[in-house]
Amino acid sequence: MIEIFRAVKPEIAMVIVEHIPECDTHDKIVDAMELYDQLRLNPECVCVIVAFDDNKLVGFVYGDIPSNRNYVRAVNMWVSNNYDIFDELDKRFTAWCKEKGFNRILMTTQRAKGFMRKYELKHYADILERVL
Repeated sequence: MIEIFRAVKPEIAMVIVEHIPECDTHDKIVDAMELYDQLRLNPECVCVIVAFDDNKLVGFVYGDIPSNRNYVRAVNMWVSNNYDIFDELDKRFTAWCKEKGFNRILMTTQRAKGFMRKYELKHYADILERVL
């Protein structure tokens, strides 16, 4: 049975690091360490939604609230090929954004453009935006 929930312990960064997609502009170890620090120092400004099937990670989406901004930044996501769970991960991430009072999600990396276009993001150069 698949369990989907918001992870709040910093150690989740060590679990998802092997599934962070490789990117020319970012090092996944650095990304994982940044996530670990964010969860440790400012957990109310970070959202990590994870999906496990029989104690095996099968998907995640995570993002944060940048300082002095009016949006949530979607940082990264991954779903195993054998699972159709992104809609549920996205639904829970979006609900968290709305609970925090935000109505926009932006992604500023090159990592998931094709994947996120499927989910109604508008493309502005290197910034993808989704109005909630």
